[in-house]
Amino acid sequence: MGYKKALVAFDGSDHAIKALDAALDMVENAYVRDLLLLYVTEGSSDPLLEALSKRSGVVLTALDKDDHDELSHKIRSHIGGFEEAVDIQIKIGVPKEAILSAAQEQRCDLIIMGSRGFNTLRERLGSVSSAVLRESSVPVLIVK
Repeated sequence: MGYKKALVAFDGSDHAIKALDAALDMVENAYVRDLLLLYVTEGSSDPLLEALSKRSGVVLTALDKDDHDELSHKIRSHIGGFEEAVDIQIKIGVPKEAILSAAQEQRCDLIIMGSRGFNTLRERLGSVSSAVLRESSVPVLIVK
């Protein structure tokens, strides 16, 4: 059974990198055709930027240049020859809600994510991963 499009939740953590690597392996082996790599930032410290984002419908983030460059480097160093299969999006919002919403809007038939991210408590499964797993209408692959 193959998947047309998988969403990879990416926050730059080691677990997210492992999830991205697993997703790329699935593309390479023809289990998944396309990937949506989604980075969610919980918001901007700039109220004007947030208001403009909501009003225009265009996602504007307050990632500073260093953060953006570091994130871009991490992603590019892992996607290698798969640029055509990977669509990268950055969204502002609550991670769980943004992941579930993007998966539905983009018609993803699989969600791939790390077992923990940067903002987790000391749990076996991160709070975002756990919530997505419980609430998703499509299969969720949790990579350890």
